[in-house]
Amino acid sequence: MAEGPPISKLERQSTAYAVERAGKPALLLDCGAGVGRSANAILKRALPRDIYISHNHSDHTGDLPLYIATWPSSAEPIRLFGNDKVLSMVQKHRLHELASLGLPPARSHYLASG
Repeated sequence: MAEGPPISKLERQSTAYAVERAGKPALLLDCGAGVGRSANAILKRALPRDIYISHNHSDHTGDLPLYIATWPSSAEPIRLFGNDKVLSMVQKHRLHELASLGLPPARSHYLASG
């Protein structure tokens, strides 16, 4: 979906890859700045529920709060996977932004050790 620079530019999105299973998106590898927009365009709103986060830099997690905020409330919760230290940093430095979007603070069910 995108293999962009560490500093986001308007013409390029940050890093993310979608892994498909049986022709459907099954896993998103990272969710950098601008990825939500390109995921909607490329995957036609068939967004994966599972996201693997490699590390907590904005070019790999920048769109994560928006991705979660726009996830349908009727769908199963998003599951984040990654190293425990990475997921702890993501919860502390990214998921707290959900409250500023009027959503409940990030809950641990968004995190799955992997």
